[in-house]
Amino acid sequence: MAPPLNNRAESILEAALRTLARQGADNFSIVNIAREAHVSRRTIYRYYSSTADVLAGVAAYVGGSFARAIEEAVSATPDLDRRFEVVMTATMRYGDYQPAAIAVMRMEPAFTIEFLSNTIGDYVEVVRAAIAPVIGSVPAVTEGRISEEQLAELIIRIGISGFLIPSPVLDTMPAAMASLMAGPKPRRRRA
Repeated sequence: MAPPLNNRAESILEAALRTLARQGADNFSIVNIAREAHVSRRTIYRYYSSTADVLAGVAAYVGGSFARAIEEAVSATPDLDRRFEVVMTATMRYGDYQPAAIAVMRMEPAFTIEFLSNTIGDYVEVVRAAIAPVIGSVPAVTEGRISEEQLAELIIRIGISGFLIPSPVLDTMPAAMASLMAGPKPRRRRA
């Protein structure tokens, strides 16, 4: 999603994300970002030519942090039998990984919808790649009722709803989704 950043560029993008979360898109400026990052405007201009350029950097940064969150979750629990549950949990818990991104979603819903509309394909690809080793076990995919991309997008959309809309059953959703993807269990014959 995004190339690796040096420490200064990353700290500027983190400050920009916090600025957006605290002050909204209307007050998003180089001056406010510099204040939040504790650097001069000149330092920011060394890395970014405009607020639009900073926003593009923030988009890439958030996308990269989402990819890292998924990669770390899969690395921590590489068991293929749990892959759907792990990816769904990481998607739903992305707010724990990058709280400022979730704060922006809540503060600036219109900005967020536009952002997600423009970048959802990137997130779908991250999820699709993470579930690729087990996608062939999903009956709906193997039977052609849903494509790999549609399944990955479904996971993203459920994940987004998970961190935007609290629910008492939120923690059970990943296991429930994994169960749905497994299809019906074979019936045991009675003797």
